Amino acid sequence: MVKLLFDVESTGLIDNLIERIICICAYNVDTQETKTFSGEDEGKILEDFYAYVSSFSYPNLVGYNSDSFDLPFLVRRSIVNKKKIPQFSNTDLRKVANGFKYSYNRNEKGKLRDWALALGMTVDTSNGSEMFKLYSEKNFAQIERHCIEDIQITKKLYENIVACGLLTGN
Repeated sequence: MVKLLFDVESTGLIDNLIERIICICAYNVDTQETKTFSGEDEGKILEDFYAYVSSFSYPNLVGYNSDSFDLPFLVRRSIVNKKKIPQFSNTDLRKVANGFKYSYNRNEKGKLRDWALALGMTVDTSNGSEMFKLYSEKNFAQIERHCIEDIQITKKLYENIVACGLLTGN
């Protein structure tokens, strides 16, 4: 099964029926290829991302906090934009890293950027709260750079989780 690490960037977190998707990044664990989908046209971003996901037979989308944010946001924005969602399975690394398999604590903290520091990675881009400002400036290069950096952190965390035997690799 193909594993696609993914991350969604939006204009904000206040109201996900109004806020928009402005970038989606995906990293194919098998091919080590990163794809970005960004721009002003949210419908096109979703369409292109779903076409990419559909090019694999039932891929596993692997994200960080994806069960709480990325996937519900994708579903809601797909309904708004009338975009068909392809079939996939999913894994939320936040749940794995926090040991939710053994004991669920929904209040467990830990942002992706916290994991970056714990894993010895430097964070060069602004945080997600800056996305609206970057979107207003039409600075899609910086938005993509931030999203790719999040994917790199997710990749490192994924690799460490696999190394610990909490998930299987390919």
